[in-house]
Amino acid sequence: MPHPASKNDSSAISDDLFDLNLPEVGPGEGPISHPDPTFDEQIAHAKMLLEWKSGPPADHPPRQNEQFKM
Repeated sequence: MPHPASKNDSSAISDDLFDLNLPEVGPGEGPISHPDPTFDEQIAHAKMLLEWKSGPPADHPPRQNEQFKM
């Protein structure tokens, strides 16, 4: 027997164009509290994102501008 769908079922389809089908937050529900990150944690996270975004230098061959080649 299939499990009945809940109010937060993301597979439900609405005929309303502006129905975003967002989950409903009930009383007592919400984000879990946590302490703000320290400056060192923020810097470490920023460095990680920059390294992830740019990748190692070997992944990027030097660019050559075709316009100025002779």
